[in-house]
Amino acid sequence: MKKDAYYFSHDGNAQDDPKIIFLINEMGMAGVGIFWCLIEKLRSEKDFSLQFSDIDAFAIRWHTNASDIKKVIMNYKLFKIDGEIFYSERLKQSMDEKSQKARLSANYRWNNTDASERMQSNAIKEKKRKEKKSISNTDFSDEKKNTNTKSENGVDEKLLKKLTRADGTKMDGSRDEDWAEFNPRIGIQPD
Repeated sequence: MKKDAYYFSHDGNAQDDPKIIFLINEMGMAGVGIFWCLIEKLRSEKDFSLQFSDIDAFAIRWHTNASDIKKVIMNYKLFKIDGEIFYSERLKQSMDEKSQKARLSANYRWNNTDASERMQSNAIKEKKRKEKKSISNTDFSDEKKNTNTKSENGVDEKLLKKLTRADGTKMDGSRDEDWAEFNPRIGIQPD
């Protein structure tokens, strides 16, 4: 089962906020637990708001009572109430800032011509490096798999016929020197 988890940061000193101190004084840490559970629920909502009609379900899920949840929402000025919905202004502000920073960062990456040119240049260099590497590490394994034309000394004769001598003529295996020059482990030996 896939778990959808939404990340959000919160102030490391949230417990020192006067509203939270007042909450702790009246409801203890149970009140803080309810507060943070509400914040997490709000975070998972698309518009970062919840309906009051959901409170009974939260009470069952969190093993608490609905009146304590309503008390946290209504009595400590930690949430804004708009008719039948409530939300955390601080959470909305934080998520808006996060979205703006992400948008600015993306725009900077995609609109910055210097960065764009560097990325394009790096991509070209990487492509050339891969081409050079593939040429130096030519793999004839597919050709060897499809044929069974190995001579007594283990050299693939069809492969040997495709190779070219240093003077530009094709190796066809007819000369002794073709066999002497060819090494199946490292390819053609340099002159």
